[in-house]
Amino acid sequence: MKIQTAAGSIPLFRIFGIRVEINYSWILIFVLVSINLATTWFPAMLPHLSPGTNYVLGAISALLLFVCVLAHELSHSLVARQHGQHVHGIILHVFGGVSLIQEGIYKPSVEFKVAAAGPILSIVLGIIFLFLRNLFFRDHQSIPSVMLMYLYFVNFMLAIFNLLPGFPLDGGRLLRSLIAFWKKDIVVATRIASRVGVAIAFLLMIYGALSILKGIYSGFWTILIGIFLKDAAESSYKQLQISKTFGGMKVDDVMQKNPVVIPPGITAQQLVDDYFWRYQYGSFPVGDKKALGIIPFTEVKKIKPEDRNHITVQEIMHPIKDSLQIAPDKSIMEAFEKATRNGVGRLIVTGADDEILGYISLRDIARAFHEQKDAAH
Repeated sequence: MKIQTAAGSIPLFRIFGIRVEINYSWILIFVLVSINLATTWFPAMLPHLSPGTNYVLGAISALLLFVCVLAHELSHSLVARQHGQHVHGIILHVFGGVSLIQEGIYKPSVEFKVAAAGPILSIVLGIIFLFLRNLFFRDHQSIPSVMLMYLYFVNFMLAIFNLLPGFPLDGGRLLRSLIAFWKKDIVVATRIASRVGVAIAFLLMIYGALSILKGIYSGFWTILIGIFLKDAAESSYKQLQISKTFGGMKVDDVMQKNPVVIPPGITAQQLVDDYFWRYQYGSFPVGDKKALGIIPFTEVKKIKPEDRNHITVQEIMHPIKDSLQIAPDKSIMEAFEKATRNGVGRLIVTGADDEILGYISLRDIARAFHEQKDAAH
């Protein structure tokens, strides 16, 4: 089975058939959380421990935190799959995690259930950790007691933060589902929920700035979260607008038919001389009778000019995989999401036997969007 990996992410494992990846940015937050716990939480709660022990406990606790984040996202994914939605996977990143869920026909009731699943599970986990602490570790100065207290605290904070009514947080999705149920209009519901999300983002940024002025430098992190939430809220609404504009358009309606296909055996220098300079394209599909990969000009630029006669296209291309290809009967929105995630910005349109039927880029999708928008006016 071909596995689609998001750009900048490392595949880890599958759980309940759902692929789990970590984005490279996760490493940064893992280090920061570990250091923060080792220098603040554990010295305050267990002052008798050595610095080395604190750092070990900080790293273990940071890993357990992301296990809880994974459980939160997994609950979203399992409920979504139970209601017939396709789950591409889960990605852990610098701001927590995200479930890659491809929605079918929008139903407010389904969105409500999917959005509620994460906070509910986080609250349940928090209660379990608190119960275990009080039942088995009455000595609150013990290491297990302090770690369980931390896990109780972060799970409740995870639930509270995600329940903020700003889209695309879980609370914002709950808000959108209720408005959509009331107004019977997903566009209006998304616009309102996104505006609330932007407002909450600005409040977070203001709070972060005030914290910095008071000497609380974790305010920088609050500002970054606010910026991330603002961008996510605005892009979510724009994405819905794009989806509505395209309507039922398929990849076949937008793709470049009969694209120029590069033979895999030619050298990088031949590729430059005979294709890139001649056609002025940013990339080409590579293949013989079947699709073999995509070769962007950025890969050629990495090779020294004197070496280009000794390296073939097949050696430097992005080999074909699910994230680089799409069927002609798929929706434009699916192509847009796939091309956005794959790090290349382009897709080979293939048939049943991987024969090349066409080529589509984000630029093609953007052009079709503007044409549809102009036609609507």
